[in-house]
Amino acid sequence: MRMRVEDFRALVATRLLGLWDVDDDALVKLARHHELFDRWNMRMDQTAVRDTGEAVERHYCEGILAAAHIQRVHVPRGTKLIADIGSGAGFPGAVIAAILPHLIVHLVESNLDKALFLRDSTRGWPNVKVRSSRATNLPDRFDLLVARGMSNREILALMPKMAQEALLMTTKAEAETLEEDADFTFGLPEPIPWAPSKVLVSVCSTWNMPE
Repeated sequence: MRMRVEDFRALVATRLLGLWDVDDDALVKLARHHELFDRWNMRMDQTAVRDTGEAVERHYCEGILAAAHIQRVHVPRGTKLIADIGSGAGFPGAVIAAILPHLIVHLVESNLDKALFLRDSTRGWPNVKVRSSRATNLPDRFDLLVARGMSNREILALMPKMAQEALLMTTKAEAETLEEDADFTFGLPEPIPWAPSKVLVSVCSTWNMPE
């Protein structure tokens, strides 16, 4: 169902409650992405979330919070190139790309149908590149990995070969378990306001890639 940008803006504002100010260009991109996502979801069943408000909250607002975290924590460290591993429908990678157009975001997705959706929904976005491949097959190195559709251990296994740092979208309980791994240092978990059991956690590998 087509959603007006004004309606999308209202849903986002209701969930974020001033946590992040989304500009008009990003809102237009995300509203268009949502329109295509809604249409493709009926055909491809990319997610079980059907309620519009819940979809905006879970998929888009959580991605906006991830973008805010990256801007605050990782950009000052020099982050410019991001890979969203197992991007699926573009969550959180496409949202991050819309919110932070000064960063380059690669959406890594091995499923060909989903990769097609990613290309369609981000067409004309100059800071997005869709990679239809398994992450383990990519020779690239990035500044930061993000992921929501992959397990935390799968992401950590890609470090530091693919990137020195990652941002995990996980549960508080899982984050506490991961902190026992001496191969990584973990930032303080940042709770998702409307889902207290879910957190954002920055991770840095203690191992460095040889020059």
